[in-house]
Amino acid sequence: MPLDERARKQYDDSIYQWFKDISSINAELMFAGLCYMSGYKISFEKSDESHDYDFLTNRVPVQVKANITYRGSTDRANKYLEGTQKVAHMSHRGILTIEYVKNEIINFIRYDYLDQIRKAIEQKARIVIIDGTQSSVGFAFNKLVSDTGANFNIKKSLSDALVLYETNDDFIPLVFAANAYDYNYRISSTCLKIPIVKTDNGFTIDDARPNSIDVIN
Repeated sequence: MPLDERARKQYDDSIYQWFKDISSINAELMFAGLCYMSGYKISFEKSDESHDYDFLTNRVPVQVKANITYRGSTDRANKYLEGTQKVAHMSHRGILTIEYVKNEIINFIRYDYLDQIRKAIEQKARIVIIDGTQSSVGFAFNKLVSDTGANFNIKKSLSDALVLYETNDDFIPLVFAANAYDYNYRISSTCLKIPIVKTDNGFTIDDARPNSIDVIN
């Protein structure tokens, strides 16, 4: 590899890592603030060998994952652009529906994000939040809200997540959220349930029940 190409790759990799780190920190602090603004207690604990979650809300461990799949490579960029163009075309034709977007969110989680959720569980999280703003699915979510005026607010999603945590040991709650501007800034979100199974070390994703992944609001 010529020196200039190697240097360019090193530069691109360093920028990607910087952007990834900044996006992660911003998402973690933003959702901690949103939990507080929704009326829940927030606390932070220093990570150690027993846990590495981001914060606690009402004493429930939360892990935030920031999706940046369209950054850092041509393949990611093309995937993002193809997805957003498809959504824009559907919106223009008036065929972008709530059911379509919900299925896209479920498929995004099922096929692209289970390893990240598994890692969050290993970090001892009991609620997982995915910031999907920088994904074509997040774009579709907010495009739907702009088109229809549907209300998918973060306060309800957090409430649903805490209720699921408190009442059902067969699932771990996951909040999928994406922010956008049209006339105003907003965050659209929904809560999903991810099937889990007990293990010697606690629990993990139940890979035998992939069809049980579902939106609950």
